[in-house]
Amino acid sequence: MSRTPDFLGVGFSLHADPQFLELVRPLIEEDADYFEVAPEALWRPTPAGLEPNDYFFHFAELKRRSKRPFVAHGLAFSLGSNTDSVGEQERFELWLEGLRIGHDEFQFVWFSDHLGWVFSAGLNPVFPLPLPMTEESVARVAQRLRLIQRTVPITAFENGADSFRFGPSGLEAAFWNRIASASNSSIMLDLHNLYTESVNLGFDPYAVLAQLDLSRVLQIHLSGGSESEATWLESRRVFRLDSHDAPIPEEVWQLLEHALPHCVALRGILVERLNGTIEESDVPLLRAEIGRAKTILQKCKPRSERPREDTPKLPSGGGLSQLQDHVVKLIFDSKSFSSLEDGSLPPEARDALSYVEPDGYRMTSLIVRKLRFERLCLVDEGFRNAFDANPQALVENFECFAKSVRPQAVFPQDDALAYHAWCQKP
Repeated sequence: MSRTPDFLGVGFSLHADPQFLELVRPLIEEDADYFEVAPEALWRPTPAGLEPNDYFFHFAELKRRSKRPFVAHGLAFSLGSNTDSVGEQERFELWLEGLRIGHDEFQFVWFSDHLGWVFSAGLNPVFPLPLPMTEESVARVAQRLRLIQRTVPITAFENGADSFRFGPSGLEAAFWNRIASASNSSIMLDLHNLYTESVNLGFDPYAVLAQLDLSRVLQIHLSGGSESEATWLESRRVFRLDSHDAPIPEEVWQLLEHALPHCVALRGILVERLNGTIEESDVPLLRAEIGRAKTILQKCKPRSERPREDTPKLPSGGGLSQLQDHVVKLIFDSKSFSSLEDGSLPPEARDALSYVEPDGYRMTSLIVRKLRFERLCLVDEGFRNAFDANPQALVENFECFAKSVRPQAVFPQDDALAYHAWCQKP
């Protein structure tokens, strides 16, 4: 297929996990046209700032040997956070330092991160939370993307996979179009995220694509997921999860074939799978998914822009920082939904909260706690060993810790220190 020289092809996401990298080595060596890495996986904190870690050098050697390009996909640049929030200016500058370290070595073709926010009021829920789809949020995200463009000139934002909204649905495409325009950025269109939200929030994904400016799509993400257990919620409602732990569903392949012909600025399609979710028997399936994406790319060549349906006007917004500070203090407790109402908040923030669906909020809270637990397992051998020895006892202990100590740690190692300090208290 005739392509401009800057079209990368079909890529694969890399994780800082030796077992994962060994399992997928055939894909790395033979199938992927380019690689995506999280900048945060390439550094470690030191008293003086950040420095490259072992994976930095491992991936740098891969780049030199393969001569294939790398792109950056952030985990916690927190595009919607308030720079004036407690400690956020310093933290964001540290993240930019880490991005500069990575970009100097890898010359990232572009940078993307999730649309949402993580850090607020000095707390870190790890999981990106949704933004109200307002002009206020557009300005916040656009400002941060423009700052990132000073390091990596080409930037994009990824649509989320949220379980609740701070406002009505139906504004998705208008919101993403406005951010792209205001920030001079591209859209990183994650089709499994779109499918996941359409299931959880009850909208038509094809209607969103009809309104979306597909000429702004720089990259498409393809992944799979699973469903939550009915026992997780008292209502027994089941949610679609963007868990990257299963094959790409047919609904996502169909969305790709529908959108692809009009993504005239597309530079890459990426297949994702989370480390820790595959075995050797899964590798042929992942190879087949990369092959299928290449086949669809040949068949559904991006060829022309198409007229877009009109999008509604976004509300102006207001009270975003107060909303974030309020929610982040509650989100760690899945029983906190009844505390969301707060008469001291600005009217716009109270209005945004009135749209929050209880089960979606509770599901997000469960995911936040789950991610905190997994981060402790990842960085603390003693925590992992305790889980292997007596899972139920450790989970009960962790739940007590999570209720007592809010996650203020920027780095997971600091949360592990907080856990051990809590354990030693009388």
